[in-house]
Amino acid sequence: MLVGRDSEIAALGEFLAHHRLVTVTGVGGVGKTALARAVAAGAPPSVTCELAEVGRPDEVADAVAATLGFPSLAAALLGTGRDRRLLVLDNCEHVRDAAADTVERLLDGCAELTVLATSREPLDLPDERVVPLSPLALPSGDDVAGSPAVDLLLTRARDGGHELVLDGDGAAAVAALCRRLDGLPLALELAAARTRSLTPAEILAHLDSRHAVLGRSRGPRRHRSLDAAIGWSYDRLPEPTARFFDRLGVFAGRFTADEARAVAGDAGTSALTVADRLDHLVGQSLITVRQQDGRSWYGLLETLRSFARTRLVQRGEFDEVHDRWVDRLVEQMAGSPWGTAPPAGSATRSAQTGLLDALRWCAAHDRTPERAGRLVRHTVVVVHHGARPEPVIAVGEDLLRRWPDPGAQSWPEFAAITAFAHMVVRSTQHAAELARAVIAAGPSPFAAVLALRTLYFHDLLAGRPAASLRWAERAIALADDGDEPGWASEMRTFRASALAALNRLDEAGMQAEEAHARAVTAGSGFPEALASLTGTNLLAIDDPDRGRTTLTRLARRARAAEYPLVEGPCHWTLAGLALRRGDTADAARNLAVALEVFARIGHAVPLQVTLRLIAELVDVVGHTDSAAALREAAGTARTLTLYEWAWRDRLPDLTATPVRSATMPDRRIMASARRELAAITDPVPARFRLDGAVWSLSFAGRTARLPDAKGLHDLATLLSRPGREVRCTELLGAAVEQPDTGEVIDAQARRSYEARVRELQEDLTEAEGHGDRGRAEAARTELDLLVDQLTAAAGLGGRPRRSGGSTERARSAVTQRIRAALRRIDDVHPALGRHLRPAVRTGTWCCYGPEHDVGWEVSRSRRSSSTAGDGERDNRPGTPPGDDRGAPEDPRGAGRDDPAGRGADRSG
Repeated sequence: MLVGRDSEIAALGEFLAHHRLVTVTGVGGVGKTALARAVAAGAPPSVTCELAEVGRPDEVADAVAATLGFPSLAAALLGTGRDRRLLVLDNCEHVRDAAADTVERLLDGCAELTVLATSREPLDLPDERVVPLSPLALPSGDDVAGSPAVDLLLTRARDGGHELVLDGDGAAAVAALCRRLDGLPLALELAAARTRSLTPAEILAHLDSRHAVLGRSRGPRRHRSLDAAIGWSYDRLPEPTARFFDRLGVFAGRFTADEARAVAGDAGTSALTVADRLDHLVGQSLITVRQQDGRSWYGLLETLRSFARTRLVQRGEFDEVHDRWVDRLVEQMAGSPWGTAPPAGSATRSAQTGLLDALRWCAAHDRTPERAGRLVRHTVVVVHHGARPEPVIAVGEDLLRRWPDPGAQSWPEFAAITAFAHMVVRSTQHAAELARAVIAAGPSPFAAVLALRTLYFHDLLAGRPAASLRWAERAIALADDGDEPGWASEMRTFRASALAALNRLDEAGMQAEEAHARAVTAGSGFPEALASLTGTNLLAIDDPDRGRTTLTRLARRARAAEYPLVEGPCHWTLAGLALRRGDTADAARNLAVALEVFARIGHAVPLQVTLRLIAELVDVVGHTDSAAALREAAGTARTLTLYEWAWRDRLPDLTATPVRSATMPDRRIMASARRELAAITDPVPARFRLDGAVWSLSFAGRTARLPDAKGLHDLATLLSRPGREVRCTELLGAAVEQPDTGEVIDAQARRSYEARVRELQEDLTEAEGHGDRGRAEAARTELDLLVDQLTAAAGLGGRPRRSGGSTERARSAVTQRIRAALRRIDDVHPALGRHLRPAVRTGTWCCYGPEHDVGWEVSRSRRSSSTAGDGERDNRPGTPPGDDRGAPEDPRGAGRDDPAGRGADRSG
C-alpha cells in the first residue's frame, strides 16, 4: 500500500492522459519507483523495465525490447500493435542517454505507447513532462495528525508487528524523527524496521550514524541503506562536482550561487562554472532550489547534508571550509551594526539554524570573540520572526562561558542577547540581572538598548508600568542618537503599551502613530507591523468594528510577511472582540488560528497565553473542568497589556503573581484545546450513525463516512454503553453456548499450508532480488495470512489448538472485526481513531472506557437490518446488535483474556 501519495497518483494519472512521456524525478529514496508502480497498476495494460540492473548503455535497448516481449528493439518497433500500452522505465539515471535514445525511437515508432520514466534527472527529450517528487509532508510541531510522513512511519511499523505509542513523548519523538529524516519514504521505512528493537527516541539518538543505523539486508542494493541510496547518484558525479557538493554540506540553511562560489568553489572558479555545477546537482536531485524575491535559493535535505559533511571530513577539508562559511556570514552582516538586517536568505528558522551553527563554531574554535560579536546581534531578528528563543539562550550562555570577563570585547553583546532571549521565555529575574550587568559594563548603544528593553518587560510583567515607561524612554533616546529608526520605532511601540497600562490612552495612541510613521520611513518591516498592531488594538478600544476590520487586514499582511508574533496577537484581540459581542464560534475560530500559528513556530510563551484565552472561552460555554486544566497548563504566562485588553473583563489580574519560565504545553493539553475549540466552532455532537449502508462518524467537529461493516456495529454497541462491559457472544449474536468442535486446522491442511509457505518464501526472495515490489507485496500478504493461520492453530509446545466453544470463537471474531474497523477509521478520521484505540478494550468482555465522557449519539436505521439484525433494537441504547451468527469464524487476531477472564487485551 502506497501511503501519503494520493494527490501525486491522481496528478500523474492526469499527466499520462495528455503526455506520452512523463518522467518522475527526485532524490534517492523519495519513492519514485513506488509511485510509478502504483500508477501503472491502475493504468491501461502496462509493463515495467527495471534498468537498475542494466550496467551498460548498449544493453538498454535489448532490455526494453525484452520487457515488451520482443528479441530486439527493431522487432519491437515492427511488432508493437496499435493497442494502448504503458511502459514504465524505472531508474534511468545511470544510463540516461541510452534510455533517452530508446524512448525517442519507441515514441516515434509506436503511436499508442506511453512511457512513464523514473530518474534522478530528466531525459531531456522533446515534449517530456517532468514531475519532481518531493518528500512526504512533515508534521507541524508535535501534532502528528494528518502528516503523510507520520502515517507512513506508523503504517510500516504496524506492518512489522509494532504499534508505536503516541502519548505526549512518543508523538514528539515520532514528529522529530520524521523531520530529521526529511520525510523521505525510504528513510522512514528503514526507521520503521528499527522500531522492532528501538523506540523512535532511541533511533533519534543514533541518527548521527544514520547510514549505519538505518539499513536492511534485503531488497535492491541501492535501497538497503541511506548511504547506498545517496551514493547511487553521488558516485556518478564528476570529481570536481562531487568535491563541490561535499563543501556545500557546511551550509546549515539555504544559500545563493554567490555564497556557494565563495564557500565551496576553488580559487578562480568562475560564476558560470558554479552555475553549471549547481544545475548538475539540481538535475541529479542532490540539492533543492527555490525561487524567491527574484533569486534562486539552494539547499540540501538533512540526510544529504549529513552525507556531504561526512565526505568532507574524509577529505580533510571540513574545518577550512566551515571557517570560510563563517567568514562569509560575517562579511554579509558587516553593514548592519545594530543587527536589524535579516541574515542571508530570510529571517526564518533556516536562517536561525545557520546563524547559531556559526556562533557555536566560533565559541569552539575562535581565539577572540570578534567574529561571534559581529554575528550575535542578528539573532534578535530571527527571534522577532518567531524562531524559538531557547537555542539562542543556549548559544548565548556558551559564549559567556567562553569569554566570561565583562571587560572582554563583545561581552556586553553576548550578555544583552542572552538576557533578551531569557526574557522571551519569561525567565525574568535572570534576564534582569544580566541586563543590569550589561548597563554597568559600559556597553555599545546596541547592547544598552537591548538591556533596557529587557528591563522594560521585566517591570511591565511585574505590574510596574511607570518603571517600564522610564526604561523605554531611555532606550528611545539611545536609538535616536544611534540613528537606528527601526529600534527607535519598536521602543516607541513599547512606550505606547506602557502608557496604555497607565490608562493614558490618548498619549498611547499618538505614540503608536509616531512609531508607525518612523518605521514606514525607515522601511523597517517588523517594527512597522508591531506599531500597526499596537495602534489597531488602541483603535479597537474606542471603535470595535473598525478595529476588527483593521486587525483582520493586518493579520493577513503579517502572515504574508511571516511575522507570527504579529499575526497571532491579531487573532487574540479578534477573539476577545467576538466574545464581547457574544459570538463564541468566531472567538473559537480566531483562537484556533492563533494556536496553530504558535504551535508551528514552537514558541512557548504565546502558546501559553493562547491557552489562557482558550480556557476563558471554554469556561464561558460551561466546560469548567477543561477550562481548569487549560489554565493550569497556561501557568502565569502574560503579555503586553494591549494584547489582552479585549479580554480584560474575564482575565484575572496576574501582576502580583511571580512569572514562571515558559514551558511547551504537552501534546495532550494541545489536543484538548483543539477539541474544545472544534466543539465550539462546529457544535456537531459526537455521533455514530448508520443511514442505509453508510456510517456517518462525527467527532471533534469533523464528519467522515464509511461503508457498513460488522465491526462498526460492534463499536456502536460499545459506544452506546460507555464504561459497561459487553460479552463478546452478545456482540456476535451467539444465543446458545456451543461446545468445542475439534482442531482449528487438521494435519492434512497443516501440511498443505506449510508447503505453500515455503513456496511463497522462495517467491518473495526472488521478487525482492529483482526489485519487483508488486509481486513481492502479493507474496508477502499471502505469506503473512498463512503464518497467522498456522500461529493461531498452534498451542503450547506446537500442539494443535482446538477451535474452542462459541465464547472462544466469538472472542476471536469480534476482536478481529473491531480491529479491522479501527484500522478503517484511522484512514478516514485520524482524530477519532486516536480517541478510540486506547479507549476500546476487546476480549471475552469488551468495553469502551474513554478518559473523558464524550456523550455519543448512536443510531442505526431500519434499512441496515440485513447487516445488523433488528434495526429497531439497534436504535435503543443497551440492546445488543443484530445476529451475526452467519459471520465467518477467523481464529487469527484473537485477544488473550486476563486471569480474571475480563478481557485484558486492547484492540489495535
